[in-house]
Amino acid sequence: MLSNLAVAAALLALSIIGFVQYPGRAWLSSDTQIYIAVLEHLFDRGVLARDLLASGAHVSFTAYDDIAIALRRLTGLSFETVLMAQLFLFRVTQLTGAWLFATGAGLGRVQAIFLTSVYALNSWILGPSVISFEVEPIPRGFATACAVLAIGLMAHRRYVAAGCAAALGFLYHAPAVYMLWAGWLVVCLTRGDRSRWRAFLPLGAAVLVLGALTAGQTGVVERQPFFSRIEPEVAELQQMRAVYNWISRWQPGAIPNYLILAAVTALALLRLRGVLGHEIRWLAGTMTAGALLTMPLSYLLLEQWRWALVPQVQPMRALLFVVLFAVLLALVAALRAGSVWEAIGWLIVPFALPLSQMRLTTLATSAADPVWRTRLLLVCGLAAVCGTCLWLSVRLGRGWKPCLPLAAAIACVIWGCWLIPLHGGIRFLARLKTDDVAALAAWARAGTAPEDIFLFPQAREGLHPGLFRAFALRPVYVDWKSGGQVNYFTRYSKEWWNRWRETMAAPFAGGSTRPLAERGIRYLVLEKDTPVTDARLVYSNAVYKVYDLLPGR
Repeated sequence: MLSNLAVAAALLALSIIGFVQYPGRAWLSSDTQIYIAVLEHLFDRGVLARDLLASGAHVSFTAYDDIAIALRRLTGLSFETVLMAQLFLFRVTQLTGAWLFATGAGLGRVQAIFLTSVYALNSWILGPSVISFEVEPIPRGFATACAVLAIGLMAHRRYVAAGCAAALGFLYHAPAVYMLWAGWLVVCLTRGDRSRWRAFLPLGAAVLVLGALTAGQTGVVERQPFFSRIEPEVAELQQMRAVYNWISRWQPGAIPNYLILAAVTALALLRLRGVLGHEIRWLAGTMTAGALLTMPLSYLLLEQWRWALVPQVQPMRALLFVVLFAVLLALVAALRAGSVWEAIGWLIVPFALPLSQMRLTTLATSAADPVWRTRLLLVCGLAAVCGTCLWLSVRLGRGWKPCLPLAAAIACVIWGCWLIPLHGGIRFLARLKTDDVAALAAWARAGTAPEDIFLFPQAREGLHPGLFRAFALRPVYVDWKSGGQVNYFTRYSKEWWNRWRETMAAPFAGGSTRPLAERGIRYLVLEKDTPVTDARLVYSNAVYKVYDLLPGR
């Protein structure tokens, strides 16, 4: 039996390995490009004041920005440091929640470590485009970690503590935890025990805190339209730029994957009906069913009725909980299997999800493809090894009972750290090359004014304009990543699209730069040898050439 200290050390070790190796961490590779611009502007209103993204991003209904700014003021550290520290802390929180779930389901501490090591293998949530363990420090990932911890505490009947964890998730990102609160309401209604209702007390406090933060926020240029219909032009933009909200445009096979996982959850609940407590059974069943219902509801409310609230809340991201419960319950069932073959069968799904990136149907039907055949063999091989270890640990003597699950857990760590990223080729977010952008940004911070606007007309859908914005703290006229805000604001959406069409829709081919200067753009950043005759070259490196469109000003 592991002591509390040994359990804490194991969870910390899993967190460090996951943070450093796999699934890893990322900065300015995706959504953090948006959040860092907003945070820098809120921290200092003079920074990025003329940037469209910084003045219109969606942080009104979250405490993410308030907490990050408070930590920066308190510690004097950069936003990257305080946000990455939170990412690690919430990684520990999420793994702790999985361990609590396992022990709440009746597993021993060593078995729970094995379950947690498998759960630590990250999964891409196909369709809604989220990750079970976010690798960037964004509010959705923090809130998900709080939700998993709350589920683990609920499994132990720690209702107030669970409510506090879920309330913190609500403060960070309410859409990530709404399904948890709905599921807990069903749990409370199905049993007469009044103590369960105490979990809602922290939620009430969180609502008041969030209301106060929202009311006190300044500098909001455009309010989010909750009770309105999406205009046709904006709907087209969302279908182009935020396709993950439109289920009719999902990749083929996405919906069957969730039906398969829901079936796994249902079978596991049936198999474990005499083992699991009331809280776990009803939470798993209700949240899985509710998440599945978000697909037809989203289709009706968004694609048919065009309700503006739907792309802001993004309800189908609750499908993350379908994956969560399928993985956790399949692992519990494997640890309580009556035969070695049953244990192996239950382990297939938890091991297949990270390597298949949620394409279970592809993994099962593409045996002719060498890459997918190799992945299928790896999944089956690891399931066979771990399933045999787990089954033998129950059948052999007391001395083997802790050793074999620990050996299986170590095998899972090796699988996650090396086999998945190296042989499986799985990367959740690429680490961008930043040397040339950083050099350009250093020149801009030292030699240009904070209000000078830059344009990268040859960037197309690249992410380096957002990198430049974050490094240089200089406004960028328009870039592809900032188009992700079309989910939230009508006026912003139209302005972003107009700017994109006018300056970025076709690669810059030279000629007169006067139309760009008339839009307020001061510096033109090009990546190719494009002739520019009416502007002065003021900076160049191995990749970029910068032209001043207003040299006399």
